[in-house]
Amino acid sequence: MGHEAAGEDGVGDDPAGLEIVLLEDDAMLRAAMALALRRYGLVVHATGSAEQARAVLGDNGAIVGIIIEIAVGEGRAFLTDVKKAWPRMAIVVLTGRPDFLLGRVKGPHEAHLLKPCPMQRVVTTMRGFIARR
Repeated sequence: MGHEAAGEDGVGDDPAGLEIVLLEDDAMLRAAMALALRRYGLVVHATGSAEQARAVLGDNGAIVGIIIEIAVGEGRAFLTDVKKAWPRMAIVVLTGRPDFLLGRVKGPHEAHLLKPCPMQRVVTTMRGFIARR
């Protein structure tokens, strides 16, 4: 998928939208993040658990990326499963605790961002992965 010219907010405008899964266990934060990501034209499947995220992913070939809050209890195992099942899936890991990232090996389609992090950076990172596919 090509990367269109940047809009006035600095993020490329993609009329088709990128379809992603958001995994965040805190309901209020999940709603706020989903709203912010939709503002940038992403189609967001907001989930509160790894089980919900797995159900959404299923065989949905339209989903191109996952944004995960690594502090989610089952987040690490979910991340490992995703990388095995969908090796080209773009993954953006958000965390406010850098110690959660110790010992993690990033895949070629994976970024680790520390919170607080502007949604524009999350979206730009995700779209950059998709553009290089």
